[in-house]
Amino acid sequence: MKFSVASRDLKDALLLVTPAMSSSTDLTGHYLFRKAKGDGRIEVLSAHGRLGAGCSFVADIQEEGVSFTVMGPAFRELVKLMADDVVLELVFDPETKKTKLYEVGGESDHSTFLSLNPEHFPYWDSVMGASKKVATVETARLIQALNCAKVFASQDENSSMCVTEVRDGILMATNKMAAAMITVPGMEESNLRVHVKDLPSVVNFLTNVGDEIHLLEHDRCFFFQRGDGAFFGASRFRAPFPKLGRPGDMEQEWWEFPRERAALALRKLRSNSPKEGIRLKVTRPLDGDPIKLQQSNHAGGLDIQNIHTTDVGRGDGFEDLPDGFEVGSTDFLNVLEAMESPTVRIGANVHRKIGYLRAVETRNADEQGEGGDEYLFMVAWMR
Repeated sequence: MKFSVASRDLKDALLLVTPAMSSSTDLTGHYLFRKAKGDGRIEVLSAHGRLGAGCSFVADIQEEGVSFTVMGPAFRELVKLMADDVVLELVFDPETKKTKLYEVGGESDHSTFLSLNPEHFPYWDSVMGASKKVATVETARLIQALNCAKVFASQDENSSMCVTEVRDGILMATNKMAAAMITVPGMEESNLRVHVKDLPSVVNFLTNVGDEIHLLEHDRCFFFQRGDGAFFGASRFRAPFPKLGRPGDMEQEWWEFPRERAALALRKLRSNSPKEGIRLKVTRPLDGDPIKLQQSNHAGGLDIQNIHTTDVGRGDGFEDLPDGFEVGSTDFLNVLEAMESPTVRIGANVHRKIGYLRAVETRNADEQGEGGDEYLFMVAWMR
């Protein structure tokens, strides 16, 4: 096979498929090049474990031939050194299994790469062909939602909670003690389930695809696909995500306060707390008092930070709330850092003897307040 391609186009294609590649020297660390279905196009693929990606680009194909691979990290670094405005030529010799790369007009200067057997490459063609398009969403909104969900998904890969999953149009993630439930319009037909370890690679791909992305799903995997066909796929984690019910909209009691002030208070408490001191004692703001936060310190006692509220409200059942309770310090801080509003409203509730804090905010709404994404966060009280 022999073809030439604009350096800029090749760089853009490699950028999209690299998130599905390993740094190994085996096929998982190689790019695979093959003739694409469209006339005058070459496709580059990558695959590693649960992940796979592909992108086609315009090329001047002088000689058609078999597929071949090149070592990913070395090839990528070399292409980065090429000027954007030059034309590159790749020539693969099936007898020697070697590929030469050089700038058109400078054939005496070239680099050579050895191809591994492309027949052993884990192609995603058949499963992608059997997938169904279930959603089209704004890329930036999906990235924002996935990044937020990642914070609340369990990091324990032996747990069924080490994923984020879309259920009834809501993107959910939980580590059992804290949860995020994010509603992004357009995801109503999706059953997306992404492993927490794969989320950075997914976001890396989405960051470079433009304004809109299509979501295709299969029983065994899912694909994010750009309008021109470039895709990123991942195997679907098999363990079922736990049931996670959405709480009611009414709060037994709610508090408003400056978000950054509260987050700073938590950071101060955590800075002087032993690693095992994850419990944060929260005392409700009764009779005009501030919210009192207490956490264990290295001296064997409790450090204290007070959060002055800007407003407090009460609903039905507030009499059932205890004066104080404990939550995970990290979980509460994660909620405050995940939110964007300068002033936040936190609800305190008890349901069937289970207590929890809740916060809700809307993002990306239009000028009339319509079409926004709902971000709902919960933190369970510790027993």
